Amino acid sequence: SYKIQRSPDGTTGWTQVGTSSTTSFIDSGLIPSTAYFYRVIASNGPGSSDPSAVVSATTSAGLAYSQSPQGNWVGAYGVNGYALLDWNNGTDLTSLPQSSLVLDQGSRYLWSNGTSAVQALQSPDTTTRHAACVYDANQIRLHLTFSTAYSGTIHVYALDWDTTARRETITVNDGSGPQTANITTDFSQGAWVNVPINAAAGGTVTVTVTRTGGQNAVVSGIFLG
Repeated sequence: SYKIQRSPDGTTGWTQVGTSSTTSFIDSGLIPSTAYFYRVIASNGPGSSDPSAVVSATTSAGLAYSQSPQGNWVGAYGVNGYALLDWNNGTDLTSLPQSSLVLDQGSRYLWSNGTSAVQALQSPDTTTRHAACVYDANQIRLHLTFSTAYSGTIHVYALDWDTTARRETITVNDGSGPQTANITTDFSQGAWVNVPINAAAGGTVTVTVTRTGGQNAVVSGIFLG
């Protein structure tokens, strides 16, 4: 069998990312537009070969993200449903006629339940704004389960309300494969990731937010349509 090792620079930090009994291997969960370095060690019983020559591969560009329309989602997104995470300081404010949302990993936190800052999400009636989120030290995981088939766009909103240092990836998977946006810049004014999805009745769409910098991963809202 073969042990596959990966390094961020081709010299140090080698870690085993998998094994294979053939001459092919698929590495998953990688950051878009990033170079990775690999080497292989052949293993046969108690013995192992020296590492192979190092090869590199660069992942393709990920999904785009944008600041606009900041917290002004009403009239722009959410025609098919929305989830304002931790809006009620402990519970979410949701209207998801075709689906249900489950938080698999993460905790809720309310920064402000009354602000005029445009990067904070509006209430559905546009009278108030809250700065709130789900957070995790490493990775947030949520999933939507659809009661009826859905074809449209999911919009994920992230806000670094109290710092400018957070960095993260947002990955959406409707079962056809992960689609990832790598937020590499300050998103204290908000960041939207818009992803086309197709879900069958009974199907599941996962949303994964992974910290790459700063104190934790955060996400504030999920919108359909």
